[in-house]
Amino acid sequence: MIPMPVGLGRARLLCVSALFALLGSTSYRKDTEIGLIVGEALGSYADAYSPEGATWTQPQRERPDVFDQAYAAELPPHKHVIYVLLEKETKSSSPQKRTACAPVILALVGRTARMLHNNLGTKSRAFIREIMAHLLDFQTAAISLLADPKSKQLGRESCCLALAACRGISVVACSQNDPATMGQNIDDQSTALNDRLLRAFGQTTNYAGSAYMETRTQNMERIRQENRNRGSNGGEGSAASMVEEFGMETEIQETGGASGMGEAALGAYREMAGAAVSLGRPDVLYSLMLLSVTHPLWQASGVRDRYSSSSLLGKSSETGANMVEMQRSLRPHLGSLIPRLLRACNDPNKQTAEQMRALWSSLTGGGVESRSAISDHLIPTIDTLVGDAINKLWRARAGACGALSEVIVSRSWQELGGGKAVMDDDDVDRISVGSKSSAGVRLLRLWKVTTRALDDVRLTVRESGEVLARSVRSLTVRLCDPSAAESTDRNFPHNPPLQAAKKAQTEAGAAAAAATALRWLVKYGLNQPCAEATGFCVSCLLGVVDVAKPSTLQPILPELIGSLLMAMSGLEPA
Repeated sequence: MIPMPVGLGRARLLCVSALFALLGSTSYRKDTEIGLIVGEALGSYADAYSPEGATWTQPQRERPDVFDQAYAAELPPHKHVIYVLLEKETKSSSPQKRTACAPVILALVGRTARMLHNNLGTKSRAFIREIMAHLLDFQTAAISLLADPKSKQLGRESCCLALAACRGISVVACSQNDPATMGQNIDDQSTALNDRLLRAFGQTTNYAGSAYMETRTQNMERIRQENRNRGSNGGEGSAASMVEEFGMETEIQETGGASGMGEAALGAYREMAGAAVSLGRPDVLYSLMLLSVTHPLWQASGVRDRYSSSSLLGKSSETGANMVEMQRSLRPHLGSLIPRLLRACNDPNKQTAEQMRALWSSLTGGGVESRSAISDHLIPTIDTLVGDAINKLWRARAGACGALSEVIVSRSWQELGGGKAVMDDDDVDRISVGSKSSAGVRLLRLWKVTTRALDDVRLTVRESGEVLARSVRSLTVRLCDPSAAESTDRNFPHNPPLQAAKKAQTEAGAAAAAATALRWLVKYGLNQPCAEATGFCVSCLLGVVDVAKPSTLQPILPELIGSLLMAMSGLEPA
């Protein structure tokens, strides 16, 4: 039987349908990179024919409120692809097909941004104009897929790159008067995109329009599901509710937000948005999102150039045209970024922590370079993290304790601020947090937040507090050890005067640290209401006594012996 010939119009529709059918298919599940290939093919098709002055046949009826296949078939290629993608595929009930649209969105907006950056005259092409007309719709779709709990790494990073491409398109395409911008200038369009993105990541006084905000239907369904789960656990619903109200851990997973997604799942992007807002530079958010992508696909030959920062944001971007320039442009803001990024790198949510560690490595270079960046901003970083360790949000407390445990490792008395011993508690409360605080004040603040974390109501914070406690103990014993001056001698073997000065400075710091630590541990450390904190203070006190000089111990010896005897009686079993 001879097949009937198919017209050109019918053939192109079949080809487009076949490409969309690949999204979420069995082949796609085996190789998710197919999504980007499908998107590039659709972009090439939609932009294949667009001569200057071309006119297209348009449907004679109004655009329907819901997707209509017959209406889609009447649209020209550039409108057809965008209409099907935004109105059908991204709203599919299948999570595999829905999340597979993220690379397609990136391919379309990435192609547009790349063409505009290379030649501004291409914005007269029909495909480019259609993308510009639906720029806010593309941003909304990318945010929605980014918040989708079924999205994988490639999908999430595709959304990040697509959001950056939307920013690049708004900056370049709106630089001159154009009907596609609907009368907006560059500032209006870019500001609208920035505000929508920041609001989606929760950087607003309310969650209206945020990816965290759940609808009334989602709220009712979530409550019903939680009640069913609690009821199936032997009637533990009321008890679990009471425990959760007081911040204690339960087996119930954190839910809520768009599509049942909790705030923790978007924690990395919330931290990026918060950092950008704190700097007063919303454009920094796009640079941070670009630096956070780590999928091997973006480093593949060909793909790397098509979706680089210069292709998406443009070579004249304020934050740089490539990764190196972006890192260099963000260097002046590291003082404000480091505490927030380090806290997020230790977030209790595994996904948030992994994404922020990737961003941290990209921004600072990792390894020795990261340690050097922290050292350059050590004092404000410690002061900020100490404040975060007593934050009312338990995630902030847990992250800050984890970050502090890494930051204070192997620090010297001079690095912490130097100064004399702190013998009066009023000094800690009277001196505001800042660069003028002495090392003794910071050491006491570290002890206070550590003992508080060990007695926290949240199990996760207590676990982070245990890690911080080990670091603080190691730091305290090291600071109180005068034998550390011997290592100074080896650092300056051919300079006796400098050697002697450094040795004297180290010994003075050790004496000040020992006096500060001993007084506080004896007076407060052995009287903690939490057994774990008391045991830890006893362990640290013994470590300090073991390394401190006799001249340092002598003034406090009577009080020390009495306190140790009282601690022994308090730790005895009943």
